[in-house]
Amino acid sequence: MNDTVTKTSADRAAPDVDAAKRQKPARAPRMTWSDRLRNLQSPLYNLLGIVILLAAWQICSATHLVDPTFASSPWKILVAGKHLYSQGDIYTALGQTGKEFGIGELISIVAGTIIGLVIGASRVLYDMTRGLIDILYSVPHVLFLPVIIFWFGIGSTSRVIIVIWSGILPLVINTVAGSRALNADYRRVSTAFCTPKLKRFYKVALPASLPFILSGIRLSVGRGLIGIIVAEFFMGSGGIGFMVQFHMSQLDTSGAMAVIVTLCVAALLLNSFVAWCEKRFANWSIND
Repeated sequence: MNDTVTKTSADRAAPDVDAAKRQKPARAPRMTWSDRLRNLQSPLYNLLGIVILLAAWQICSATHLVDPTFASSPWKILVAGKHLYSQGDIYTALGQTGKEFGIGELISIVAGTIIGLVIGASRVLYDMTRGLIDILYSVPHVLFLPVIIFWFGIGSTSRVIIVIWSGILPLVINTVAGSRALNADYRRVSTAFCTPKLKRFYKVALPASLPFILSGIRLSVGRGLIGIIVAEFFMGSGGIGFMVQFHMSQLDTSGAMAVIVTLCVAALLLNSFVAWCEKRFANWSIND
């Protein structure tokens, strides 16, 4: 009798494994049409703002409220852009600018990340370099362009160096901030397991600083684009900056604006790609 009672009580207390297996996982709530429309509101408002601006620009140019010779109009810019793309010169310019920018930006990302991790890992180095980095970052980076031309001459090397100089400081500053914000428990655990210093960099400090590094890359890309375009103004024999300057020297505002629009689209795509990488690979907090 006691055995029967005990067995019955045990059966009641034991979890129903079969029922748990049969139970279906909870599904995420389905999005309604109102939710989807709400998510589309922000992009639609952005597009609406651009359309209103272009329409106002076209009306002001057509009614001569602004001088179309100097301000051009969206329609003339579209026609000039079609002509540029049919000739093919803009593809060559994009290729040259993209190549020099890509080389300089890649070097600045690698060098800036390494320098930032080294400075962030040492209190002495951080105290020694903090003031110098703040001073250099406060000075407009294009101000060093004449010095770079004097040192390295007029050519592709100088343009790559100005991209490196423009983009490396945001990487250093953000990487230092990420390295110094590293959880102390991570350092203690790596020390307890006798992890070599070099391995701590790419196994502990680098992954933990990734959100800061990607934020620095977004800043670096913008500053690097400014650097390469300004450099092409001064010493370019091709490239996007040179094309803008050439068309403006011919008083071809529509052609210059078509090149500028192309640069804006390319910069927007590049920035969107970096933002996607930031959400994809670093959507977590360093303190998680």
